[in-house]
Amino acid sequence: MDRPESIQVCQKGHLVNESAEFDPDANRKFCALCGSETTLCCSSCGTKITSADANPYRQVVIPAYCCECGKPFPWIQTAIEAAFEFTDELDALDLQEKSGLKAAVPDLVSDTARTPLAISRVQTLFAKIGKPAAQTLSQILVSVLTEEAKRQLGLK
Repeated sequence: MDRPESIQVCQKGHLVNESAEFDPDANRKFCALCGSETTLCCSSCGTKITSADANPYRQVVIPAYCCECGKPFPWIQTAIEAAFEFTDELDALDLQEKSGLKAAVPDLVSDTARTPLAISRVQTLFAKIGKPAAQTLSQILVSVLTEEAKRQLGLK
């Protein structure tokens, strides 16, 4: 089996070079889309970043977590932290509801047995916080949610 090609991604999750090893001349120090620094490796363990999904069409899927140490990549961690900050500002939720929403967020960025529960909790709390706040939280998370979470939350 072929070893997956390493990719270059910026700190905000934009794909910079899908053939970082094969075509190193296309690597960049900064992202042309957002200006943030780029990386080839996990900042926690140094493992090269590779596409999250091998498929016959060689479509690159930006991974959420490092395949070696399991830590979230910066683009995931930033979205999770922003969602947590926004949740803290929601006056429509009590502390227990805020805690439940925060606990649900990590289960929306990776498909696990807890993802359906997280989707259900978020749908319930979206109804409580109102459409403008739900839209803001959706905008924060949409780039990092799993495809199933996007579909179930009506974001796809």
